[in-house]
Amino acid sequence: MTRRFNVGDYGGGDEPAAKGASLSWRDDPDETLSDWRIEVNVPDAARNSKTYHVHKVVIAGGPRKSDYFVRQCRGNGASRLAEAARGESKLDLDAEAAEAMPAFLDYVYTGELQATKENACALFHLAEYTANPSLHAEVKLYLEESLDYTCAPTYIAHAHLFSQDKLIDAAVEAAAEQLQLYADHVFLPGDHRFDPATADNFSGCPELHDLFALHHTLFARVVTSDHRPEADHGGYYHGGGYYHQRHGGAGVSWCVVRLVADYCTRRADDIDASFLEAVVDESFLDNLGSDVAMPLLEAAMKHPGSDASTKLRDRCIQKAGEDWKKTLLPLAQKEKRRREEQAAAEEAAAARSRKKKAAKRTAPPAASSSETVPAMPLGPGLPADMQLKLLGNMLLHQGGEDPFD
Repeated sequence: MTRRFNVGDYGGGDEPAAKGASLSWRDDPDETLSDWRIEVNVPDAARNSKTYHVHKVVIAGGPRKSDYFVRQCRGNGASRLAEAARGESKLDLDAEAAEAMPAFLDYVYTGELQATKENACALFHLAEYTANPSLHAEVKLYLEESLDYTCAPTYIAHAHLFSQDKLIDAAVEAAAEQLQLYADHVFLPGDHRFDPATADNFSGCPELHDLFALHHTLFARVVTSDHRPEADHGGYYHGGGYYHQRHGGAGVSWCVVRLVADYCTRRADDIDASFLEAVVDESFLDNLGSDVAMPLLEAAMKHPGSDASTKLRDRCIQKAGEDWKKTLLPLAQKEKRRREEQAAAEEAAAARSRKKKAAKRTAPPAASSSETVPAMPLGPGLPADMQLKLLGNMLLHQGGEDPFD
């Protein structure tokens, strides 16, 4: 047994410091002798400034230093000399980049990359902004290895904020190649799997939520990409998945049409005629089925005035007439139920009024406050002339005639 000798303690006999202990920007700046500050400003934000207390030996002299801070800390040039005298760097950043600043500093201090799909683009931007080659290489590798259809929509949106064009191109390609995986979760009204209770949460598919969150110009880039699925002759569902019957040649897949139809329904107030011009072409119209006719018809009617919207409207009317049991009959049934419910409510109100009158024998019952609704067979959502055209085409189709022009 080795004997341990007592050769004297220092001060209060403190234990040795933990091995591997290092500086941290998160610690008390007075205790760690912080000698530099980074002030991050976010223009137009309510609380638009935050200061980080750091150390020059790390940000400008460490193994993961940034050339931006090297130049500032050395004070080369008049403006940098002033910043060196103040011991401070001022950065004007977008909100997303500002939120990633702690992860940026953690990497510079420890070498541990805390990248996620939400902050990876911001870290990539900070690496370029501060000229940090080590961080740039690490984040580039993370982006390349993680890029698939689950992350692609988020990367497209965030890369667009930072004008990262190459990353946008790569993410658009990744999303476009797997559009059928998004479309597997698109259930439009009229589909027997459509559940209004889960429609707003995208049937538990966060990737579809992220795709539909894109601005319509970015969404259009995805669904019109050269990397989208080939055209098909339709397909069928089995076991929760859509199976394509492909043929050769470039074109628009049936799943693309479904995605556009659902996007138009969910983002009706955000799209415009330019969106329809971008996504609607002859191949799109060829793949348009009756299941998407009504939502796309509404989009075409809401954004008229272009050749694309006119062709889209006419094709939707044709498809609705051909498959009227699936497209028009549910609208008529819904309108019938609405009228029956309204009539029952009015009768109940009249009965209450009669009972009240009989009890009080005073003033006559008040007129019904129910709003008069035009007698439209497909409900109040579509204009009268459009309803007549839809029903006329249905009758012509039933009689074996060509539809109205």
